[in-house]
Amino acid sequence: MIRRRRGICKGETDGFSCMIFLFLGNLISGDDMKKYKAIFFDLDGTVLDTEQDIFDCMNEALSKLGYEKKDHKTIKSAIGNDALGFMRVIMGNLPEQELMNIWSNAYEPIVKRKGVEKTKVFDGVKEVLLALKDKGNILVLY
Repeated sequence: MIRRRRGICKGETDGFSCMIFLFLGNLISGDDMKKYKAIFFDLDGTVLDTEQDIFDCMNEALSKLGYEKKDHKTIKSAIGNDALGFMRVIMGNLPEQELMNIWSNAYEPIVKRKGVEKTKVFDGVKEVLLALKDKGNILVLY
């Protein structure tokens, strides 16, 4: 169970991200932090909620190519895979080259054009990152 504390994990924050930040938040004031020299954070899905932008861009790409748009649940289940795995979840067992052509020639250009219109930082992340930085930690966001 996720314990809510200091405003972290309100609303629709991703459960996994919430657990990471609660764990780190619990370490902020403890002696355990002394053994860490740097803390690495993946941006996509951990620090940033990119789900809606991924959904919008993928459906725009599919529509542009004449494919049927996918529901939110399907696209959400694909997030976290590499590009090929993502496309397999979305499109099924099309040939690998066709999947990667959709990714490279339709999806990626839309992502580059639209950017991060609806992407936002998960609730509580800023506070945890600032507290970790104030304790002298090196933070790496990638």
